[in-house]
Amino acid sequence: MKQRIYLDNAATTHPKPETVYKTADKVLRAGGNAGRGGHSFSRAAAEVVFVARSQAAAFFGIGDSERLVFTANATQALNTALFGLIKPGMTVVTTAVEHNAVVRPLKALERDRGIKVLVTACDEGGRIDLPELERNCKQADIIVATHASNVSGLVFPLKQLAAIAVRYSLPFIVDAAQTAGSELIEFDKLQLAAMVCSGHKNLFGVQGCGLLAVGKNCKIAPLIFGGTGSQSESAEMPDFLPDALESGTQNAAAIATLAAGLEFIDKIGRETIWRHKIKLADYLRSELAAIIGLNIHGATADDERTNVVSCTVNNCDSGEIAWRLDDEYGIAVRPGMHCSPWAHRALGTLQTGTLRFSPGWFNTELEMEQVVEAVRKLSNYQVFK
Repeated sequence: MKQRIYLDNAATTHPKPETVYKTADKVLRAGGNAGRGGHSFSRAAAEVVFVARSQAAAFFGIGDSERLVFTANATQALNTALFGLIKPGMTVVTTAVEHNAVVRPLKALERDRGIKVLVTACDEGGRIDLPELERNCKQADIIVATHASNVSGLVFPLKQLAAIAVRYSLPFIVDAAQTAGSELIEFDKLQLAAMVCSGHKNLFGVQGCGLLAVGKNCKIAPLIFGGTGSQSESAEMPDFLPDALESGTQNAAAIATLAAGLEFIDKIGRETIWRHKIKLADYLRSELAAIIGLNIHGATADDERTNVVSCTVNNCDSGEIAWRLDDEYGIAVRPGMHCSPWAHRALGTLQTGTLRFSPGWFNTELEMEQVVEAVRKLSNYQVFK
């Protein structure tokens, strides 16, 4: 059987800790629907959700766990925050490297609610122009920005961004999809209006669970209306969290795996996991850069960075390289736009996309050596054929 090397952890971590798989199986077999019944099955499912909510709130420094809302994914969480906080005619500050999960809702709000979007520029490496962002804030009503780009691998200065938001009394929505679980995020201390992330990336859960943290005294209008298991006699949505933003049946199994993932992080250590991933990514960045015809884009070893390494190979389609890495060497990477065309525009890779490597906790140094050798062989073939 061909060896498999998985290097697409920026999309979803794989493999998961064994406890995550066991937890999903246990909860699925237990049955029950949280908040939908008084029997023992329902109560057990509700306990699973309660424990996970409490653990996640503590992990992100959220004083009141009821302000931690579960969603289907980070995209739903972002839509909830954006459509729930941005009113008609508002001016929104964002950055030139946002994911489509921010870009497309803002475009819809621009069209349907007449909002104005001020896009803060970035340099050719994808670094945010902080002075320009602050100037934009002087004429804005709200900020939405990513904590890290899924294309460049740059981690942006969240404390500085949050301080600017506080200085101008602006609600700040943070997309932490690439950083939650790896970077320290103290939500309440930062005085954020909202933070979103997915459970299946650096938190080691499975797909089907997203998180929306809601700031103190922050009122987000519901995006989805329906059953909550509470105040069922009323035709109006409950006005308290988390119920106000949690309509419909919850994915208890996915939520439970989030709790198992958090326990795994606590056991190994968030910084230990981060250092391992960065060591592997920095090795790739250094060795790949030495290959003739290959160009690294985005973060350098001197930047605050994630485990993402993006590159292009001269005269070569990134999709072809990715396909051949998978087919000939069993190496899984992601080519293309990564759902972030704005980031590619900033980096100058909009026409080509990039080949993205994102090593994880379960990858090894030997695997990285094998990856570099495989890319070297394919790149030499493409450049000199």
